[in-house]
Amino acid sequence: MTVEICRDPVLPPPRVKPPRPVPVPCTAVLHLPGHAGASTAEDKLPASLLAGPRLAIAYRIRLLNPSGRSAAPTAPVFAPSGPAEPVVAAFHATQTRPGVVLEWGPTPPEAAVEVTRTLVQPQAAAPKEKKQGDIPVGKKTDPAAPVLLRPATPANGMLDTAPVTGLTYTYTAQRISNVELGGRALQLRSEPTSTISVALRDTFPPAPPRGLESVPGSLNGKATLDLSWEANTESDLAGYRVYRVDLADPFSTPRLLTPEPLTEPAFRDTAVLPHHRYRYRVTALDRSGNESRTSEAIEDIP
Repeated sequence: MTVEICRDPVLPPPRVKPPRPVPVPCTAVLHLPGHAGASTAEDKLPASLLAGPRLAIAYRIRLLNPSGRSAAPTAPVFAPSGPAEPVVAAFHATQTRPGVVLEWGPTPPEAAVEVTRTLVQPQAAAPKEKKQGDIPVGKKTDPAAPVLLRPATPANGMLDTAPVTGLTYTYTAQRISNVELGGRALQLRSEPTSTISVALRDTFPPAPPRGLESVPGSLNGKATLDLSWEANTESDLAGYRVYRVDLADPFSTPRLLTPEPLTEPAFRDTAVLPHHRYRYRVTALDRSGNESRTSEAIEDIP
């Protein structure tokens, strides 16, 4: 069995109706071996169709038996001729804390940009042994399947918040324009851009703690200073570090008081001397080891 693909420009209907039906042309441009299952083919248009005025082109498929005989061709599908859309310019990606920022060059108002995101599949884990009584929950989607993204409004960029830290993704972009040819709404697409690869790494520190306050106190007759501040809201927060400078000592440098990060936004400093002035600052730490800038300093005397 042979697959024959026909390509014919869609011409405007004649002003005078012919006396008998005009046969639908089927100009063969490709012959491919037939086989079971889905197939694809690419038709490289001649220069006359690439450079000339835009036309709607009708494509049909016929199946030919070994004797070259066929039934009627399939119903037509349509595509535009003429020059392709220009490739999206200056396409690039930047990782930010909220997600991946995708940006590109100016786009005509009548055109749109479609971005394809693909997960670079990590090494597959060993299949889990199925135990008696396990119940299939349903078919899972392939996480490496391409995902199409479009800006909510015509723009020269977008924010992709779906990617997960620790994984790698690739992005390509295509320009799309809608045209009407031969009374049919058709779509023009550019060639895809070069592929951009983004390996997401957590390099963004938490926000500096805010609202640092101190209260002098005592414990078992010894002077103390109690510190408190507003809790950070980052989902990957690991804890806090407290730094102190003894202002009574002109050679004192910031000293880390909490080698193990605090899990609560409070600290009691029991290693203070009465009548010494101390300066404190606090930082936040995430689970990747990124440390924030220091908080506003506070000074107090126990």
